[in-house]
Amino acid sequence: MVVLEAAKGEDLDSFIKKAYATYSLNDLRKNFLKIGQTIGNLHSYQSKIENKKNITGFIHGDLTFGNIFYDVASEKVSLIDYVNFSSSTMMLSYIRDFLTSGAATSLKPLIEECDSKENALKIKTIFESLQEGLEEAFKSSPQMLAIIKYHVRVLVNPQIKDIENFLKKYFTKDELPDLEIIEQEYNNAIK
Repeated sequence: MVVLEAAKGEDLDSFIKKAYATYSLNDLRKNFLKIGQTIGNLHSYQSKIENKKNITGFIHGDLTFGNIFYDVASEKVSLIDYVNFSSSTMMLSYIRDFLTSGAATSLKPLIEECDSKENALKIKTIFESLQEGLEEAFKSSPQMLAIIKYHVRVLVNPQIKDIENFLKKYFTKDELPDLEIIEQEYNNAIK
């Protein structure tokens, strides 16, 4: 039997709805950057165990928004349901899945009801802050950061048609990330 501390706050599905309705853009950015960075830190974690090989990163295995809790008062992120927790052999696909199935599914109702550029900016801020937070966790390794950015931004975009179409509807090309530059960074990192 394993006894764990109860997760404080509320799951991300609930938190997103409340934050979207009441938070300023700065608050949205701060909170979702923190959430993304915490998830990124888990995936980028490295430790050296005496007389054993390096452990590089972990994957949650079921990283849905229902399994991520955020407590605003303490700014603490908690992950629950560790059934498939393991080392990070498939890290990039799990990060991609987190955004394509987790973020896209949770943001879809907000996207469908969006009726103004002001509301569109809130949704964009939530999604981009999660991405930036994930990337922030890999900033100490420029090569890994370029690979993560490519997977998070370039590969995720075509997989989330709702978000891609929504972004094109409300924002000009100048207001969106230049995916070609990110792809070039990735190609340089791979070389």
